[in-house]
Amino acid sequence: METKLSITITLNETIWLMKLSEKNYRMFLLRPIIMCEHVNNDDLQLEIFRLETFKNPHDSANWYKLGVLYFEKGETDLAIDAWHEAVKHQQKFADAYHELGVAYGSIGLFDEARDHFHKAIECDKNHIQAHYNLGVVLDVLGQKTQAWRQTKILRRFDPILSEMLARQLKRRYKQKTAA
Repeated sequence: METKLSITITLNETIWLMKLSEKNYRMFLLRPIIMCEHVNNDDLQLEIFRLETFKNPHDSANWYKLGVLYFEKGETDLAIDAWHEAVKHQQKFADAYHELGVAYGSIGLFDEARDHFHKAIECDKNHIQAHYNLGVVLDVLGQKTQAWRQTKILRRFDPILSEMLARQLKRRYKQKTAA
């Protein structure tokens, strides 16, 4: 009896998964977890959030956490997909936009990173990390004036972080002029 219930749930899940787009289907591929002492806790946590997101596909917090777990495992493309789902279900999700900026920056898509840091700041003008990372990305893109402007904006929220950004910008400027 218990086996039939398990098979029925799996069949229903499979039918639902087949309705998803191919991109989303990859995120929901449920992998069997073998319970023994050498199971990686991170893998178990990832599987739990995959199932939670599967059960509640409109819960932006689950999508966000799933993205964090994917990113920590080095699966940047799946993290990006998950965070896009999070902002699809909650348009003013500053942290998800910030994480998208970090992810795009990590793969060298600095224009995309800049745009997502801007969106995070639009959602939350006090998002300190987004201001800092925006300054870094603007510097990488060669937009020095805007990068320095971020140090001034950041000074209102966190003077120490503002000083760190200013030092980083000065150091990069010195390196470029010395080369």
